[in-house]
Amino acid sequence: MSLRLFALFALALAACSFDQSAASGGDPGDTTGGPTAGDGTGDGTTGDGTGDGTTGDGTGGDTTGDDTTTGDGTGDDTAGGDGDCVSECVSETELRNCDAGGDVETCALGCLDATNGGDAEPARCGSLVPSNGATAAQLEGVTGELGLAAGQRGFVDSDTGEILTDAGTVREAGAGLGGEGMRFEVLDDRTAVLAVASVTLGDASFLRVGGARALIILSRDDIELRGVIDVSGGCLLGRVNCGGPGAGDGALSTDDDAGGCAAGGNGADGAFTAEAGGGGGGLGAAGGDGGNGVAGSQGGGGGVPGETCPGPGLTPLIGGSGGGAGGDANGTVGIGGGGGGALQLTTFAALRVISPGGINAGGAGGAGGPDGGAGGGGGSGGSILLEAVDVISEGGIVAANGGGGGAGRDGTTGEPGQLGAQPADGGEPDEEDDQAAGGSGGAGMSAANDGEGPVDGAGGGGGAVGIIRLHVLDSRIVVSDNTVASPAPTRADPAIE
Repeated sequence: MSLRLFALFALALAACSFDQSAASGGDPGDTTGGPTAGDGTGDGTTGDGTGDGTTGDGTGGDTTGDDTTTGDGTGDDTAGGDGDCVSECVSETELRNCDAGGDVETCALGCLDATNGGDAEPARCGSLVPSNGATAAQLEGVTGELGLAAGQRGFVDSDTGEILTDAGTVREAGAGLGGEGMRFEVLDDRTAVLAVASVTLGDASFLRVGGARALIILSRDDIELRGVIDVSGGCLLGRVNCGGPGAGDGALSTDDDAGGCAAGGNGADGAFTAEAGGGGGGLGAAGGDGGNGVAGSQGGGGGVPGETCPGPGLTPLIGGSGGGAGGDANGTVGIGGGGGGALQLTTFAALRVISPGGINAGGAGGAGGPDGGAGGGGGSGGSILLEAVDVISEGGIVAANGGGGGAGRDGTTGEPGQLGAQPADGGEPDEEDDQAAGGSGGAGMSAANDGEGPVDGAGGGGGAVGIIRLHVLDSRIVVSDNTVASPAPTRADPAIE
């Protein structure tokens, strides 16, 4: 099934100006080398005005007396009041802006000059620098808003830039600036940018992002989410192995490796008696181990984040990891869940997440083990990077939780990573006393749990939490008490130039 048909089916299912003055000089008079000339008297002054190192329209300097100048104007290191305005920082957060007639303005990200910005000539207000290859230049010519009305459904293809809604096609597939005023650029084989004027999701709207690449949504103006952006793992029609955009897939068999930077391992195959569970995927932490089978068969190890994972800074922008497959005895396995996807929202203005709005990068649950086999490991949560001048949440939910492991012995599929702080439950075996339940997924401060075993047809391990990162000044964050973020975000100041 093509991605476009996939999307359409999913939608159906988802029901300086300057003031300059010139002073006219007085008659320089017959000076004879003294400190005064014409009508003015002083140290370094002539004419009717008084100045400090100033020159009007007359003749000054050493040509008419010593240290003398002429003119009516008054100035401080200016030419008779006829000097250029120079923009300057008057405090760490205030700029005297000559482009605005010399008015003082407040700089949200600080005022930069040669003393604190390195090369800021003239002084200016700081501007946010996007991460992971996005640039302000990508907004050139962009006028289109990415918006959904209340209750509306939409889909963005992170590989082609196509945007669909239940009302029709909003943006045709293709790179560059489209007729709708949005720009799409593929940065490399794992990341793409969608540049828009603003983002507005109405109450209870739902925007699904699919594709192989992680997506950066770059906005000039505000991003306001009263609906949900979903980059979670999982496929159409109940298939769980697909990773979200930029994430690893779950393993389809013990001959297949799960994808991602910290993929869960496959459970050991058995001789009809010893199938072991698949390990959960990792990213922000390690995934849960798969349960062991009998006779010493080993469950797949939970994925452990290593050097190829992005770390808390989410550079590069990489999604979650897939879970391993459960052990195979008779040709069927519990497949691993796909990792949650990777999403970066960058705005040069404010980012607001307002209830019931949110962002979901949960991992998919591992599948249950059929025909008495072992369960697959859950996919890890994905990556969410938020960059803005201001971040405001009023009851919003931002989550990158792991999926539950699948149960063994004809058990059920683990729950997907939840949009909230509660862990995803592991699958349950067909018989309560089989002790082959899947491990729960990681959420909040809770680690992913191991699958149950040893048993013939053990449970899969739960997927670990992903990573949530904020690039915003601490003083520019406003969060209500009922806001939910799982796992807890890390924060750093944004890059500023």
